[in-house]
Amino acid sequence: MYKLLFDKQFVRDYRKLDKSLQIEGDKKLKRLRENPREIGKPLKLNRFTPQLAVAGRQA
Repeated sequence: MYKLLFDKQFVRDYRKLDKSLQIEGDKKLKRLRENPREIGKPLKLNRFTPQLAVAGRQA
């Protein structure tokens, strides 16, 4: 299970969006929480992201 985190600025900006865009975003966030592999893309690990490679193995 994954936990999505958003900072305060994102939440403020998100709530300023048009209602139809908020509804569409909420639906995508719900799908992302339920099945992240359906929407999300795997990280491409390479020599420039060594911390992500280590974190990915632990998670």
